[in-house]
Amino acid sequence: MNGLANEARKTLEIEVVNATLTASNQILSCAVINRIINLLHLKNNASAAVIATLMLSTLIFVFAWLMNALVGLPISLMSNWPLIIPALLAGLAFFIVKVLHDSILPPNRERIARFPADTDSLLAFRNWFKKGFRVRRQIAFSIFFAVFAVLTTRILSRDFPTLQTNLGLYVGVFCGIFAIGNGGYCAWIIPTLASTGSSCRMNLFPYNPASTTAIRIASAGFGKLALANGIVATLVILLIFAFRPWQGRMTLQIALIWLLVGWGVVTYSFAFPQYHLAKIISQEKHRQIERLEVLIEAYHNRLEDLSDKEIDKMQKLIDLRDRIFMSNDSAIDLGAWRDYISSIVLPLASFVTGVINIPEMIKDLL
Repeated sequence: MNGLANEARKTLEIEVVNATLTASNQILSCAVINRIINLLHLKNNASAAVIATLMLSTLIFVFAWLMNALVGLPISLMSNWPLIIPALLAGLAFFIVKVLHDSILPPNRERIARFPADTDSLLAFRNWFKKGFRVRRQIAFSIFFAVFAVLTTRILSRDFPTLQTNLGLYVGVFCGIFAIGNGGYCAWIIPTLASTGSSCRMNLFPYNPASTTAIRIASAGFGKLALANGIVATLVILLIFAFRPWQGRMTLQIALIWLLVGWGVVTYSFAFPQYHLAKIISQEKHRQIERLEVLIEAYHNRLEDLSDKEIDKMQKLIDLRDRIFMSNDSAIDLGAWRDYISSIVLPLASFVTGVINIPEMIKDLL
């Protein structure tokens, strides 16, 4: 019977690993970068990802440039240099998601499969990875933000005639924010894995659950996710100021909206999963404490009849119970806090840079 149970668990663990592979293939950013890497016949590593990212940015720039040429606009590089910015932004957004994925998910597939403690928990994890990254959802999410960004650019161009907009720029902005939207989708959906875990039974180190390797890796990973979101928010705010309408109130308002949105995404992607990781830790602590208290109570009920050896055993159980009670309720370490604080400071710094027009100040000083 035990052997059958073990075989059933191994089968489910394999299904969870396969589901993580499915998720990896469905993440839009990874799929696009990996496709370019395969077309170039490169080994899938960091260097290849950089080359693929530059290739993607170049293709977006050329496509936007061609759109301008088709409608009869000047085709000189000087006339079309603004198209470089959203093209680079699109590539960088995809690159960030790809790097974050490759540093966290592939090395930990088996550990993720071993994390759930029972059949229901394994099934919950398998289903999350199967359904979380459906391509249609990602595309719809990204299109929504891309259209919003194009409308924002249109509003800016009406208020500031000096901001030269054209078909190519709108195409570039659409592509850039589409890529950022995919990162935003990942930032929204990935933390829900922690909430799935908090409703399941997890395999944790019983005497200090917060020190469990899977918990520590997850906590650090969500810190990196918050930092990645902060970097993307920083780039978006810099993009808003990049075309130099610094003096306008509308620019300030739009940049402020993106700053607040960025902070909201950063805080959600950090605080929400950390709360559920703490919940997982707390649940395991309570289970272990209750188990020990049952054993302690059995000794206590016949306290007067206990031998010295039994009293010693009871004392050790009490000490162990107290040790578990005093263990950490959270897995957040200094590294995770550093990533979160950085993800808050970076967008603010880019906002301040644009508001007080630091580039022009430096230019005047020089």
